[in-house]
Amino acid sequence: MTNPCLIVECSEADTWPNLYTGEPPRSSTNPGPLRIPENRKPTMLQPDRETAEEEARRLAAAKGGDRVFVVFEAAAAVRMVTIPTHTTLGGKTTGERRVAQVLDLGEDDGIPF
Repeated sequence: MTNPCLIVECSEADTWPNLYTGEPPRSSTNPGPLRIPENRKPTMLQPDRETAEEEARRLAAAKGGDRVFVVFEAAAAVRMVTIPTHTTLGGKTTGERRVAQVLDLGEDDGIPF
């Protein structure tokens, strides 16, 4: 099975704004979550890693300079699922709750890739 990939230009990632404060990270060793700038957000989902790497090479050659293009490969998905919380002695569910569950790609998750 092949997983889809995204390409993100990560040049100057040390200047990307912190997700919560909007300021550049103070430390490159622990920057916290960063917001990808609008002009660097991916716009295409590549069908597989080989295609993504080929496109990243093309972009690096076309854009030139010291730009860095990173390939991110899909590894998992998260979906809300309903689980039983209470059952009778006969096995009938009398209560349930919804929780977020991590799924491996390729499970019957309804994701179209």
